[in-house]
Amino acid sequence: MADYMGPTSWRGKYYQYRITVFCPDSQQVETLTTTDPYSLCLAADGTHTQIVPMDDDMTMPEGWASHTPLPAAPWTDTSVYELHIRDFSMSDETVPEELRGKYKAFTLQDSAGVAHLRSLRSAGLTHIHLLPAYDYGSVPERAEDQTTIKVTSQCL
Repeated sequence: MADYMGPTSWRGKYYQYRITVFCPDSQQVETLTTTDPYSLCLAADGTHTQIVPMDDDMTMPEGWASHTPLPAAPWTDTSVYELHIRDFSMSDETVPEELRGKYKAFTLQDSAGVAHLRSLRSAGLTHIHLLPAYDYGSVPERAEDQTTIKVTSQCL
């Protein structure tokens, strides 16, 4: 949507498509509501597509436009660590509770998790693959819709 051309009043607005298709399972023509398959931004829980031009200031964190990425390491020297976004900090007591399991936990330079990543970097880690970095329709994104079970070693 970087080439989005529409009224500026649409920026930040949400929409859905209503489509009519033949459904092989039911053997009927059905009308469904869905998000745009080319969405760049979705509402919580993936319910609606949001109109967000990617060249807009609202999509760029501070320093984004002037950031110069590091040169890529040759593939033969690459070491990849797969890391679940939520698991990275969910039980890390050095992270404020409201940031546990969130992207923002990666910005806390004094957290145990970031310290561990630094030690992995010193040991030769070159890349981190964040999982899952997309929307799951079956997993609620809003904290008030989630169920979190706290288990201590005493419970085991």
